[in-house]
Amino acid sequence: MRAILLLGSCILAIGAVQVVWAQGSVENGAKAYVELKCAKCHGEDGKGGGKTAQKMKLEMHDWTDKDVMSDMKDKYLEDIIVQGGKAIGKSKRMPRYGHKASAEKIKDMVAYTRSLAP
Repeated sequence: MRAILLLGSCILAIGAVQVVWAQGSVENGAKAYVELKCAKCHGEDGKGGGKTAQKMKLEMHDWTDKDVMSDMKDKYLEDIIVQGGKAIGKSKRMPRYGHKASAEKIKDMVAYTRSLAP
């Protein structure tokens, strides 16, 4: 019985690690956010008050708002990063980054975005 419990615990632990890996790295996502100049529109703090967004009078999501972020699925965030806004029926001003960012970097960016509304 003890061996079964130990094996079950190991399987759960491995599953938890895989979930963390699948979610991406917040630290690497923050680096990608800077590298790809996301703050120009989304703001340094993720509240949507970037200089370009203000100049263009764009309405941006506040990623620090838990209610806003709870409505956004990871797949949606991935799709808008990869394909750009126009491809998913959102603002054509949101560029696509699928050609500039690996799948891993995109997962990292989603993890970073999620970390802004803990």
